[in-house]
Amino acid sequence: MKVKITFLKSGDFIFLSQLNLYILFSRAIRRADLPFVPTQGFRPRLKISFLTPALKIGSLSCEEAVFSLSRDVSLKEFSAKLKDTLPEDIFVIFISKY
Repeated sequence: MKVKITFLKSGDFIFLSQLNLYILFSRAIRRADLPFVPTQGFRPRLKISFLTPALKIGSLSCEEAVFSLSRDVSLKEFSAKLKDTLPEDIFVIFISKY
């Protein structure tokens, strides 16, 4: 199952790079105890794809990311768990199946 989210970064989080956003979302998904699909490699990581190109640091932006999950999860459960673990300046706007 793949889930696509549209999120807005604001406040001090506009200074996060694309790599730091990856780390932020991977930690949030692990804290939320959501079933993620790891990569097949020596150091398994979460499969997260950012659909929008990397923007310059310091810009207020609306971005999209796709998460690969290992089993079906309801969108309400996914959004509730993810919103609880994300910082307050990262707003999840829209969640859908991809």
